[in-house]
Order: sequence, then C-alpha cells, then structure tokens
Amino acid sequence: MKNKFYLGLIGVGCGLLFLTGCGSSNKVTCTATQEEDGKKMSAEIVATLDGDKVKSVAATLEFDSEETASQYYGFISLANAFAEEGGEKIDAKLDGKKIVVNNYEKMSEQGEIAGLTKDEFIKKMEADEAGFKCK
Repeated sequence: MKNKFYLGLIGVGCGLLFLTGCGSSNKVTCTATQEEDGKKMSAEIVATLDGDKVKSVAATLEFDSEETASQYYGFISLANAFAEEGGEKIDAKLDGKKIVVNNYEKMSEQGEIAGLTKDEFIKKMEADEAGFKCK
C-alpha cells in the first residue's frame, strides 16, 4: 500500500513537471565566450520573464584571471561613479574570477532590453557580435 502511494506521488510530480515544463518557460538563458588580446571571458545572461515580456536580466561574467575580472569590475565601478545622482547604478559583485550583475539591463550594449518579448530578446542577443546562443 505504501509503495502505491509513493508511486502515485511520483507520477503526479512527473505530470506536473511535464505540464509546467520545469519552470523553464519563465527564463531565457544566453551564453557566449569571447577572447580578446589573449584574455577569455564567458558570459551567461539570464532573462526572467513576466508572461512573454522580459522583466529583469542578470549576468554572470567569468574571466580567465582574477586580475582581468578586477579590471573589468573597475570599469563598472567607474560607470557607477559617473551615474547621475538618484539614477540606478549597476548592481555588480566581484567574486574572484567572476562578476555577478543583478541588473544587467543597465549595462547592456544591446540597448533597452527590459520589456522586450521573449522572441525579441533572443533575436537581439543572438544578433550581438559576441555570438550569444539562447535557449
């Protein structure tokens, strides 16, 4: 009797995962790797959707060395220093070789991305010369 209960519970869980798609439909993840002057950077950009519209965008940038990450973080800090008073600053944290940006839409070279539809966001990211691939 206990086994049937657990099998039924597993069946319901699998059914829910199948119907909801494991929650994957509410996020889009784009990745790219760049190399310039012998320095590598990989980026993972995650857009959180509200319905079919991009609500927020976060990024994890990983560099081949802590020194390169620190230099790049310095550019972000400089941009924040020159941001207009009261304006939103880039929310970034340096962690060794990684920089985590919680509001990537504030530093995106692609222009305004919050509010785009899922398809518009994917098209814009994949058209970027950085070579992003989205799923």
